[in-house]
Amino acid sequence: MTKKLLFLLAFIIGSVSVLLAKPITAEQARIKAERILSPNALRSDTPLTLAYVRSAPSSLRSSDAKSLVYYYIFNKGTHDGFAIIAGDDRLYEVLAYSMEGHFDEKAIPDHIKSWFSCYDKQIEEFYRTANASSGTQTYTSGLRSADKIEPLLEREKIRWGQTYPYNSECPIVPRETKQAVTGCVATALSQIMRFHKWPTRGMGEVTYQAKGIDGQYTGAYYKVTFDHDYDWANMPGCFEENVKPTEIEAKAIGTLLKDVGMAIKMSYSSYSSGAFNWDVLPALRDNLRYNKEVRLVSRSGYIAQDWANLILDELKKECPVFYTGRGVDGSGHAFVCDGYNGEGFFHFNWGWDGLANGFYRLEALNPTVTGTGAGLGSYNMTQEILVGLSPDRDGSSVDGKLTTPLASVRYTHTKASKRLTLKVSLYQGAYESQGYYFKPAVYNGNGEAVYLGSRTFRKLSAMKNTVVSLDFDYGSAALADGRYRIMPLWSAQSNGTYEPCAYMNIEPLSIYVTVSNKEVTKIEYDVPEIPLTAETFVSEKSSVKAYSDGTITLKFKNSSEREYYAPVTIFLGDAKQFPSDPNEAVKHLPLVNAQATRVVVVPANSEKEETFNFADCNFAKGEKLGIIAQIPRVYFQVPSEDGSGLGILPKTKAYRIVGGISVIGTEYTTPILVSNVSSAKVKRMNGACSKVYGPTFKIKNEGVLYDVQEDKKLNLTIRAALLNPANLSTPVLAISHPLEQSIGKGETIEFTPEFDGNKDFWIGYKRDNLLIRLIAVEERDLRIFLTNKRKLFGPNLGFVEIYYDTDATEIASQSAYCHSYQAEGITTLRYGSPTPLTSLDLFDLNGRIVRSFDLASSCQGEVQAEQLPNGTYIVSLRDNIGKVVTTKITVTR
Repeated sequence: MTKKLLFLLAFIIGSVSVLLAKPITAEQARIKAERILSPNALRSDTPLTLAYVRSAPSSLRSSDAKSLVYYYIFNKGTHDGFAIIAGDDRLYEVLAYSMEGHFDEKAIPDHIKSWFSCYDKQIEEFYRTANASSGTQTYTSGLRSADKIEPLLEREKIRWGQTYPYNSECPIVPRETKQAVTGCVATALSQIMRFHKWPTRGMGEVTYQAKGIDGQYTGAYYKVTFDHDYDWANMPGCFEENVKPTEIEAKAIGTLLKDVGMAIKMSYSSYSSGAFNWDVLPALRDNLRYNKEVRLVSRSGYIAQDWANLILDELKKECPVFYTGRGVDGSGHAFVCDGYNGEGFFHFNWGWDGLANGFYRLEALNPTVTGTGAGLGSYNMTQEILVGLSPDRDGSSVDGKLTTPLASVRYTHTKASKRLTLKVSLYQGAYESQGYYFKPAVYNGNGEAVYLGSRTFRKLSAMKNTVVSLDFDYGSAALADGRYRIMPLWSAQSNGTYEPCAYMNIEPLSIYVTVSNKEVTKIEYDVPEIPLTAETFVSEKSSVKAYSDGTITLKFKNSSEREYYAPVTIFLGDAKQFPSDPNEAVKHLPLVNAQATRVVVVPANSEKEETFNFADCNFAKGEKLGIIAQIPRVYFQVPSEDGSGLGILPKTKAYRIVGGISVIGTEYTTPILVSNVSSAKVKRMNGACSKVYGPTFKIKNEGVLYDVQEDKKLNLTIRAALLNPANLSTPVLAISHPLEQSIGKGETIEFTPEFDGNKDFWIGYKRDNLLIRLIAVEERDLRIFLTNKRKLFGPNLGFVEIYYDTDATEIASQSAYCHSYQAEGITTLRYGSPTPLTSLDLFDLNGRIVRSFDLASSCQGEVQAEQLPNGTYIVSLRDNIGKVVTTKITVTR
């Protein structure tokens, strides 16, 4: 597969459902693939070829089933798509497919192989459990329609991107020399407009001061007037390979993308332009002539079935859906949902020139190959869509209802005055600022409203929590004995219709009160404090491969009356290194540990297995790993009036999972470089060159040949980087000359990096300890020092000390000190300094933080580290001006 064709394997492994009970032959699978890949006569002339058959291991085959098959993969022609078909009728019929691209077994990268591995594990477990119960376990059975909706944008092969010609009219950003990319929001909206071929002409104008992607004003002011025609006839859906757009086409497309971008006040950059959702609605309504009833809605306010049905309703109206989501790194992306296959998969166009377009489950929006502005390429958090995005062709549409605000409820109870106060944290992301009216409402056990309180007006700013207090005087309400529900309602007008706010993820939206003899005797939230628990580690469905991929499967239980929808993170690490408190383990995770985050969706009062997939696991064969789950929970503290204390993303608590897992070996198809460095002296050469040498890394290649010449062709080199331990978030202090040596399979070499540097720079660090790390760096952009284009494994982080080459002895120790004492399993660290100290961090020799202490600006004292394994550790003392002094201690018992 070429890079452009690697795009599917859509991370869409679903729950196994039992339908029939017989294996699928290759010919039957071919028919199923043809039905998917050749739905009409126009595509039927290109033949299908069987590209790959994944057979079960011999341990699963009986004498009468010598060729048990997991799945078949068929290619259509050379570039017209592929389909992965299950080998048994009791599995999902179609595991994944795309209407373009090609599958090549010999060219599968490791991160794609890991997902095939996950398919294998789930199907193997299915075959081992022959008497599985019938019935699908996914939400799709609750969808109102199973009708297939062909991808709307594919009617004219609309596959736009963010670079040329789409950015041909975008500005050149001050302080940058390249033309800005369009931005994902502009590309997503423009693709939808290209589908509708609307507007024929815009209206009005927009003026704004531009910001860079860093949020700082660039000094540029943009003014755009929309009172001109759009040349839809010269906007092709896509450009075939090696076909250049004409000047007319580039101008037509570029003008649209520039107008849309400036209408939404795009913050431009040459590598990643961005805009806020709250600027989208006024642009659509006021400048681009779209339906004024369009509104932005959030996934957290819906259960899975209702969310899917909401999207289906839009698609049935032939309205592609503008969709946004965020990943675990906080990066967001805007894209388009434009189709449905009738079996739980929705079609997504990611706005990357067709890259990764395909069918995905709504709870697994993880394209395997990404494009401009993609972040880490996972968009399952804080999802939002536009509803009602259709052309206002006759200009008759009127403003519709406001977007429902999200709400999280806490309460205070004053018994003396018989008063309950709802402290409601409110959130909306649709408008820069919007006014709402709120009231408290009381419902009896039959769901009838028995009390509506006084209205309160608040302006809600976008993406900012605002707290409103809603009082309920139950002393004067004369409630009969019974159980009541109290919740906030909202309205756009003071005397308008009031309706419930939307859920804010797993946060409570209401309280239940029990009344007896006009007294409130019990108050409960509508969600428990810990709605989700990790019940079981499913070891038979889990594995971790040395320096490769891994999967961990856990069974979760939702004890709430509401669907659980929130991100859960799983951490893997050396079980011996984990502190007894798992929250401390998460806080001080070693840099070599692995973690995976995914959105977990569990229906109310249900159990469900979820599989977490790990890439580039930095563990050696035979290591014993512990597992920690970081799970969002509800904290019932009352927020302050300024909105602090609550957020759109829930807070978490870490839990240690019973059981562990051993790392297994595997075969590699790429170079696997494993390095090691211990604390070492670094030699600085005096004179004009001011060079620094060392320390020496040992690098072993566990995989196939590492060819240094091939990496040079890709502008990639392996280097070492010096970092300041006082602030690891700052840029690298210095970067070394590259490794110039190839490494054969199984070979170990030594690499002593050489650093250039200004003489004054090195003098400034002559008494400090620095961190050093082996990295793979892309030569074209040395600003991104720690971007590993090739993953490097092993404990490749360590401490180094700078010395003059003329020094005969080590530079004298700093005046700050730390001594250690051991007794009864406790290591006492006694410290002192003439200047106040703020923190003490304890590292092992692999550079992993194992303990951290707040010293509260004290000049001397002691701290205790329990259950510290034997070994040598680096102690890092930081004073109140950021100065760092390090020393070593040894723990023996």
